[in-house]
Amino acid sequence: MLYSNSLPPNGDSVGHELDLIARLRRNLFRFGVILCVLTLASPTYLYGFPDEEMSVWQPVSTTIAIDGQPLFDVVVGHEASRRTIRAAETLVSYLNRITGGEFQLTTGSGATGIAVGSYKDFPDLGLEGNFQTMNPTRADDHLVISHGSGIYLIGASDLAAQHAVWTLLHKIGYRQFFPTEAWEVIPDKPTLRVKIRTIEKPDFITRGGPRATSWSDDDLWDAWIDRNRMSSTYTLHTSHAYGGIIRRNQAEFDANPEYLAKVNGVFGGGRGDKFRISNENLRQLVVQDAIERFHSSPDRMSISMDPSDGGDWCETTEEQEFGSVSDRVVILANEVAEAVNQLGYGEKHVGIYAYNQHSPPPDIDVHPNVVVSIATEFIRGPFSVSELIDGWSERASILGLREYYDTFVWSQGMPRRGRGGNVNWLKESLPYFHERGVRFMHANSTDSWAVNGLGYYVSSRLLWDVNSNVEEIVDDFLEKAFGDAQEPMRRFYEIVGRGRDIPRTDSDLLANMYGYLHRAYELTDDPIVIERLNYLVLYTRYVELYLSYLQTDSRRDLEDAFRIAYRMKSVMLSPVQQLYRHHRSQYGIPSQGGSYRVGERLSNNPPWESNEPITQEEINNYVINGINSYETDDMDFEIVEYSENLVPALKYLDLPPVRTGSMGRGSRGRNVFWTWLEENEPLTLQVTAGTISHYQDRGNVRFNLYSPKEALVEPVDTDESVPPDEQTYEISLVSPYSGLHTLEMDDGNDRTWIEWEEGHPMTLRSSLNDAFRFQRNFELYFYVPKGTEVVGGYMDRHDHTTFYDADGNEIEGWKNTEEHEGYFNIPVPEGQDGRLWKITCNRGAVLRMMTVPPYFARNERELLLPIELFEEKKSDEASEEKTEDENQDLPDSYEIHQNFPNPFNPTTNISYALPEPSHVRLDVFNVIGQRIATLLNENREAGVHQVTFDASGLASGIYLYRIQTDTFVETRRMMLVK
Repeated sequence: MLYSNSLPPNGDSVGHELDLIARLRRNLFRFGVILCVLTLASPTYLYGFPDEEMSVWQPVSTTIAIDGQPLFDVVVGHEASRRTIRAAETLVSYLNRITGGEFQLTTGSGATGIAVGSYKDFPDLGLEGNFQTMNPTRADDHLVISHGSGIYLIGASDLAAQHAVWTLLHKIGYRQFFPTEAWEVIPDKPTLRVKIRTIEKPDFITRGGPRATSWSDDDLWDAWIDRNRMSSTYTLHTSHAYGGIIRRNQAEFDANPEYLAKVNGVFGGGRGDKFRISNENLRQLVVQDAIERFHSSPDRMSISMDPSDGGDWCETTEEQEFGSVSDRVVILANEVAEAVNQLGYGEKHVGIYAYNQHSPPPDIDVHPNVVVSIATEFIRGPFSVSELIDGWSERASILGLREYYDTFVWSQGMPRRGRGGNVNWLKESLPYFHERGVRFMHANSTDSWAVNGLGYYVSSRLLWDVNSNVEEIVDDFLEKAFGDAQEPMRRFYEIVGRGRDIPRTDSDLLANMYGYLHRAYELTDDPIVIERLNYLVLYTRYVELYLSYLQTDSRRDLEDAFRIAYRMKSVMLSPVQQLYRHHRSQYGIPSQGGSYRVGERLSNNPPWESNEPITQEEINNYVINGINSYETDDMDFEIVEYSENLVPALKYLDLPPVRTGSMGRGSRGRNVFWTWLEENEPLTLQVTAGTISHYQDRGNVRFNLYSPKEALVEPVDTDESVPPDEQTYEISLVSPYSGLHTLEMDDGNDRTWIEWEEGHPMTLRSSLNDAFRFQRNFELYFYVPKGTEVVGGYMDRHDHTTFYDADGNEIEGWKNTEEHEGYFNIPVPEGQDGRLWKITCNRGAVLRMMTVPPYFARNERELLLPIELFEEKKSDEASEEKTEDENQDLPDSYEIHQNFPNPFNPTTNISYALPEPSHVRLDVFNVIGQRIATLLNENREAGVHQVTFDASGLASGIYLYRIQTDTFVETRRMMLVK
């Protein structure tokens, strides 16, 4: 059964929604579903009630307490629910603490007082028309309005009324940054006035980012979630479901082994919990199981049909005929969605992930009531997350996201490892996902609040309103949490959360963490700020000890790290319970007879447990010892930025021939090469993919060839013909344009070797913000410009690496032999500048060049270099070619140059050349093709012109700029890095 509901290409989002709802309603009609049922793709369904309906309400400044004396009661309806009463009681408690007064909780009509409840609780107020009462995904909408006789805190549901309470308290100045009491901010306002008119409609229907972790303190997590309005009335069930279906119908599965996947010739072989979707009786059983679950619980909103984890899908001929694994998962979910929406219980949804072997987009349409949550990790095939979102959105109406803010096996609660702590990434990604139609969030997280807590808090604000000003949120956090010590703590959070994402060694990280904490202590005498700093010192000590363990693999180091985490177990700043589970079997930590939970005590487990109180003297010693033990990285050079506007090096440089080197043992993942082509000249490549045998399930290698002259910013040629089978294939890509091109290759990380005709320009970039992950055995050349004094950069493998100067002499003494990683600083001897140097490495490595052009090639003929290196030489050539003609100073062709500087922050210059007068339009676009600025749209005279672009209000990322004249169109890319 197919469902035609694909999304249109880029354009006006409301237009998209209108187009989508029209098609969905046609589909619903085709399936015999009543048309009056709202769908998630409807503009009103997604965006809530229009603000103009509330235009009659004008906020007034309402005084609710004077010198601690309340002027109003908190009011609930006569039949208020227990949840609403608890929310009102909470409001009373906090108003009393804020004002020092004694507010009372009463019942009434809501016309006077601080009215807390759903619109149903106060029918005389006539607010029902302001809420989408039949729409379950808008049940968190609420309004907060101050008026002459009090304040309305009215929601579409009881939970929405609770949200309204926290909206008001946030307006007053209350904050709960992290879950424990130490991170709660309660303002002191004996006289309290409020002027507010807000209609709150969450941008994400579910907001599980971060999501409460297992074995943590559930009460503290739940309180933080409620106080930051992360809880949702709508419940989307999306979890591995096949195992549960088997258990509920065990007798049927025992009697029919053919219901399960045939693996190694046996039904139910392998993991034994994958279904044979081709078996009609199996599908009927699953549908009936779902129907019975809704019969037993008609109010449930959704049900999961996501497969159990892992592989072992059936590959019989009959099963193959049902399509890919993704197709099979969708077929079963579609049939369940169709059945449960005919039960008469209202609109119901079915949740699945796009994950593991069913992460690639399907070839069939998805039922309008199936919610697909895209996993950002554990995905198969050569797809980026954006491509998965695009691919699934062509088939599905409703999208969610299964994110990974912080996962212990990857991060161990360490700084700079979890996405959840990277505020800049959250600022860019959450609006981006929302713009692409994602409405449900589920993000795996850990109790790493010390380094990820600021990001978790920012996420809570963005998931409610993706247009929130992140800089203001961060400033508010720093001011309220640290007062006079906010500036060093700003730097602390930038470092641990990768706000300034330059590479750092362990020593540099610890030196800065201790250093900024020490500076913060010097700036404050506020007891609560000192308490917060103390907790962060304890966390820093945990980082110090655990990093030592990771280097030594010593049981003693692990014991030390675990004890410090255990001693601070109640504050949730380090993932102590996951440390326990992760290392329990490895080191024989005695079992607690169950899962150890945050805040609990271990019993009879020395040397792991320690209940010794932590003293201020001990904390002070940690700081002083840390400052004395570690040193910050010293780059000893200024970073020099270079553009991506490249030209063949030999066009401007007289470089002697060198022996052709090697790109190494292939490349993995998504990589970019720069090449130079003539019009319709084929770029011929020999490609060998799938050279890591256990990754040969990632799909064919994808090549995209781009030209900056392509007005639509689309590839000028593509190829997806090479399978991951370790065989060598020849491919050719052709461009209709001459000049610089970029070749993007993605193999899903199964490692691919490519070869090209020797001497054909082919260059890779490995810079501070765009590092190339080299495979082993590479031998490459780079250019050291005239006047360069230092070859500087950062490398994660100093061992096994050799630099050679232009005469082939090995550079001595540059390696960091203690850390085997870090910054390097190689002085350039006299006569070695303006020439090619070489680097070799027989191990995989990540290299970031920071003082010389970060471009590498196998020889001088294949090297491309930034055009700005040769601007003076180009100017000299142009002067020599001048004639006596009256137009001698005019350009002879249309041209738009690469912006400079690039990357930039926040301004950059864009120059262009006109050989004759013309109307010129210069636009800036984001990566999905939406115009975000028009820099020029007017007639201009012939000549060379320049425009400045200010991106102060934009997030970091790739942007496109396009010039259009009467006869010329060209597009280039630029990078904003904040």
